[in-house]
Amino acid sequence: MIASPKRSTISSSSSSLTDLLQKLYGTITNLKCNHENELGQLTKRISELEDENKRLHALHEQHPHSIFDIDYIPADSSVADHLRRDLAKAQDQINALQATLNEKCSEYEDMKSKYNLQLFMNKNNVGQQNSSSDSGKSKDLEMKFKQVKEQIDQFDQCHYESEEQIRLLKQILFNNESQQSKSSSQSFSVKQSDLSQQTNYVESLLNKQQEKILNKLEELLNQNPELSQSITTKPRKGRKKRL
Repeated sequence: MIASPKRSTISSSSSSLTDLLQKLYGTITNLKCNHENELGQLTKRISELEDENKRLHALHEQHPHSIFDIDYIPADSSVADHLRRDLAKAQDQINALQATLNEKCSEYEDMKSKYNLQLFMNKNNVGQQNSSSDSGKSKDLEMKFKQVKEQIDQFDQCHYESEEQIRLLKQILFNNESQQSKSSSQSFSVKQSDLSQQTNYVESLLNKQQEKILNKLEELLNQNPELSQSITTKPRKGRKKRL
């Protein structure tokens, strides 16, 4: 029996729709494979970032400062003890210089008193027989006075340098403690932010891929509504759960 043209047209249409359906499933399969590959790569990248974050955190705990940081003092008790000994030594030097200054000041006051007394005696001395001797003593006292004044000036300079050294040591210790606390909190917050951004990016990409697949299915079903029943009744492979 010869098939009517209408039946031949329906058969041809069904064949075309079957081919289209096969292409659709092929496209979906490819999208699914690509999606799983990208998901695996992103999951691997997240794992690598987590490992890198742990490694950097451990490295920061071991070496919290750059080698180019001139104010850096290692968190070593021997270094801190060495600085404290230097500080105590500088303080002892200041105390010794202060004692020397007090002694020289006493000598200066004593010589000044003798000098003034000698001047008074010279002015009230009627005779001039001892004038040359008195003049020599006065010059000697003036020379000693000048020497004491120079020693006092030297002490002032040493005192200033010692105070400056102590100030710098205290500043270095303070900067070291502040820098350790600051750099530790900054490094941890930066790595946490980087990991959070990568996680958000992965979630956004997965949502876009899923939305793209659903839109493609809906478009094809709308174009061929008579196949929606056959598609829903066709056995499907179990989907893998998204990580």
